Amino acid sequence: MGRWTAPSMGRPEQVGGRVSGPGPVTTGVVYSSPLERRPLSA
Repeated sequence: MGRWTAPSMGRPEQVGGRVSGPGPVTTGVVYSSPLERRPLSA
């Protein structure tokens, strides 16, 4: 979680490819609670 979350702040382009890489599980979590994951990561 923290591994792809750290680079997501500096590289939004890599996030899209990384989220789609690991699997739909990560994408589902981010889409399920984008507000809950935003403050946690920030």
